Amino acid sequence: MYNSLLNLSEEGKLQIVSRLIQAIINNSYVETKSLHPIVHRMKLSLLDGAGLLMLVSLDEDKLLAQNVPAGDIPLFKYIIYRLAIELAEEDSANIWISLDQHEDVVVLLSAETYPDASQIAKDFLQKIQNIQFPHMELSLSAGLSSSFEDILMVHDAYLEASEDMPKSQFKKMQRSIPNRQTAAEPDGNLVHKAKQYIHSHFANPISLALIAEEIGVSPNYLSTLFHNEVGESYIKYLTGIRMKNAVNYMKSNPAMKIYEIAERVGYVNVKHFSYVFKQYYSVSPGEYQQKSL
Repeated sequence: MYNSLLNLSEEGKLQIVSRLIQAIINNSYVETKSLHPIVHRMKLSLLDGAGLLMLVSLDEDKLLAQNVPAGDIPLFKYIIYRLAIELAEEDSANIWISLDQHEDVVVLLSAETYPDASQIAKDFLQKIQNIQFPHMELSLSAGLSSSFEDILMVHDAYLEASEDMPKSQFKKMQRSIPNRQTAAEPDGNLVHKAKQYIHSHFANPISLALIAEEIGVSPNYLSTLFHNEVGESYIKYLTGIRMKNAVNYMKSNPAMKIYEIAERVGYVNVKHFSYVFKQYYSVSPGEYQQKSL
């Protein structure tokens, strides 16, 4: 079984990774639990440093305005998907392609730093947009997530990338997503509960889906509600809490090692922790720690 996994064709590996990404996005726990170890056994490095998720959507309204039959739109979406796969195979960067429930292209990529990953994403989108179709103009919209270091955070990154889409596209995507799973509780109470959970569990692996399950709403609804009420995404809020607690550890225990601080605030990758810290405070953790002495 193990050898057969290693000998899978590139297309076969891509399909397994694509299914894993879809399973995480859709909160399919059973499928995620079965596919995640398989990808690990195949020794596939899905993330190498700062991860980023980009969502690429075809502007259907502009196609319809060009008298393209509505029934042909899925075909154009599939063409964009196949183009993305081919471009990813040609690219030297670590890029993986999948589809979401709306048949929009999900691009998972990583680089040493988030700015590097962001630039790779923008260049990749430009390559797709540069493909010319005879007598046809394909307009694409894209949304980017914040950085993340764990493949299991893809669901949260997907929701964030969805929110980063142009408003018209985001609303279009939201039409088929159910909102609340509970009723009769004020929105402010739900956000308060979510923030309480983050403050209590920031040192552990944490996801928006887990918080949503705890307070009894859908992850998509909580993501939108949290952003509207707090003014920033769940991931950015969580990052802020982790960074502030990292500083507290530095001040209260100057002898603590950077990797120990990283672990205590929920980061498994000290290199990624150092990058996020510097983005947040404009100095490295070591420099900040020296100033605190």
